[in-house]
Amino acid sequence: MEYGTFYGIHSPLKMKIFLRKLHDEGTGSTFEALERCGLLTCKYTWKRKNGEQVEERLLMVQITKEGRKLVRSAISARAQKPWPVGALREGHWRALAEAWKSGPEVVKASGGWYGDDAHNGWNTWLRLKQDKALIEEYQTWGEYIAHTGYTPQIYWLRLTKRGNSTIATIGNATTRCIRMWMHLNPRRAKKVSK
Repeated sequence: MEYGTFYGIHSPLKMKIFLRKLHDEGTGSTFEALERCGLLTCKYTWKRKNGEQVEERLLMVQITKEGRKLVRSAISARAQKPWPVGALREGHWRALAEAWKSGPEVVKASGGWYGDDAHNGWNTWLRLKQDKALIEEYQTWGEYIAHTGYTPQIYWLRLTKRGNSTIATIGNATTRCIRMWMHLNPRRAKKVSK
């Protein structure tokens, strides 16, 4: 996580420390002490996570396995059981539900993002497209826009044959899961159904 101020705006970590009034001249020393204890790893760099070069060295902080264990014990929380490899999470199922529910109309890109209305980010669609091959992308031409002098391309996503056969194979169980998800999340389901 980045710890710094960029264009007058604190990074999320620095902002949380400031809001809790935990920031002082010794904050850097605190990070170093936590690193010596093996609870954090600290790295100074000239480059942000997005690749942008910075003029002052930037502190990148990452909690270690031991640090997470200490935090869980302090707040009496259990470690989350890791998901099985390749398992789809809620966002993936939401995106599949949207593609399945869209049927022949498929999912249209809005403003460069697929399924904005259902809060499905590009990475969700990308995983379903590349890793799982459950959806595919294609494009069509829109109507000619006279005042700009060009015809826009419209990008779409739809279930692949594999995606359709996967849903057909799972059959009623998938339908029940999708209906149950829509029942449990009616506000989100309205956005998916649009």
